[in-house]
Amino acid sequence: MPKKQTSSNNITWTPVVAFYFRVSFLGGVQCNVSFSEINGLDIEMVFDEQGYPTKTKHPDLVLTRAMNATPDDLSKWIKQCTDFDGFIKTCNITICLVDEKGAVVAVWHCTNAYPKKMSVSPFKADDSKLVIETLTLVYDHLERKK
Repeated sequence: MPKKQTSSNNITWTPVVAFYFRVSFLGGVQCNVSFSEINGLDIEMVFDEQGYPTKTKHPDLVLTRAMNATPDDLSKWIKQCTDFDGFIKTCNITICLVDEKGAVVAVWHCTNAYPKKMSVSPFKADDSKLVIETLTLVYDHLERKK
C-alpha cells in the first residue's frame, strides 16, 4: 500500500498504484472483465500548419488477460463482431482505477468501441506460461471522468 506523502505546502496526498483496476463493457456486450494490463489511455493534440490545435487523437485501446477456457460474454461479443455481417454492435467501456479499499480514484470512458484485433500468445511445448489473449479495440472518444 502506498504511503501518504506531504508536499512542501503541507498538502497530503497518496500516490495511486496501477494494479487495482476494473473494466466494464456496456452496449454490444454488458459485462465486467478482469485484465492484467491496459494500454492506450492517451490523448494527443493535433495541430495545423500554423500551430493551432485542430482536434485530438488517441491510440487503440489494448487489453491483455489470461485466456479463459470457456468463452465468456466478452468472447461472444468479439466473435459476433468479427463474424462481420455489415453491422457491428459497439459498446462503451469504463475503466476505473481503484485504491486498496476499492474506492474509485480515476475513471476513463471510451465510447463506441469495437474489436480491431484479437491475438493469442504463442504455444510452446517447452514453456509453462499462461496463454495470454490480447484484445485491441478502436473507439471514438476517450474522456477522463474523474
